[in-house]
Amino acid sequence: MTPDVKDWMKGLVTEIVNAPSCCAELKPVAEEWLKKCDTDELMDVTKKLLDELKLDVNTIDQTIAFTESDVAKDMFGAEKAAEMKKQFEKAKADGEEYCICPACKPGAVLLIHEEFLLK
Repeated sequence: MTPDVKDWMKGLVTEIVNAPSCCAELKPVAEEWLKKCDTDELMDVTKKLLDELKLDVNTIDQTIAFTESDVAKDMFGAEKAAEMKKQFEKAKADGEEYCICPACKPGAVLLIHEEFLLK
């Protein structure tokens, strides 16, 4: 991985770590990547991060379905969940394939470039 690509990836991984929507399973894996990205373990931690992103980054349809759930209504309140659903439906109409939350958006960018990142 070139230094420019690594710097670009560092920026995205930092966004993931700092996102309030970053799930508990993803955050430590992303933090590990940041700690080890300048070591000989770069490819191993990159694969590990990408594998975790595959589990945690939601599609826009999964996100819309979540906003309709009782869990989302309990977590955010029915009104906020409905507002969020509208935002995600608009994102889908605008062509988004993945959730647009602050953690999923940079995670999706990394997944889209997975093949390139593993070279």
